[in-house]
Amino acid sequence: MSFDKYKVIRKAVDLDLINFIKDYFFLKRNAVIFMTKHGIIDHNDILGTWNDPQVPNTYSHYADPVMETLLTKMIPTLEKHTGLDLIPTYSYARIYKMGDKLKRHKDRDSCEISTTLHLGGNPWPIYLEPSGKEGLKGKEVNLKPGDMFVFPSTVYHGVYPQGPGKRTTVNIDYDYAGKD
Repeated sequence: MSFDKYKVIRKAVDLDLINFIKDYFFLKRNAVIFMTKHGIIDHNDILGTWNDPQVPNTYSHYADPVMETLLTKMIPTLEKHTGLDLIPTYSYARIYKMGDKLKRHKDRDSCEISTTLHLGGNPWPIYLEPSGKEGLKGKEVNLKPGDMFVFPSTVYHGVYPQGPGKRTTVNIDYDYAGKD
């Protein structure tokens, strides 16, 4: 069985929980900045990183425990919307800032279903281009806090921040594979 559609699940996660997770992630980033600046800790990726080559100089975290908890809690919702029996493969959270660009890419082969959960901040579209051809804008998808975009992992996608001024947005990327 496969999932070859694109779907936005509006209000996939309750807004109170979304705000809690967003505030937690900003607080964590700010604490890491403070502790590193004042020599309390040396920089290490266990608390997140600014060294992701996909979006350099931008705070992100692979497999944060809070994000991993929600990754597993979202399985029943995603199974309902995809018709698949799913297992989680990974979570990755990032705080995008003005000037950041996540270039078009496909997710790793171990994934079948990719999702982006919008936690808040300024609205920035996600673009999908099934052909993967450079120079094509692709399909624009706009999310509100709590919305989750679901799509096949084999589709090229990217995030392209738009607009003037100081802007940030927070997204969690979750990926799943079919049990069979």
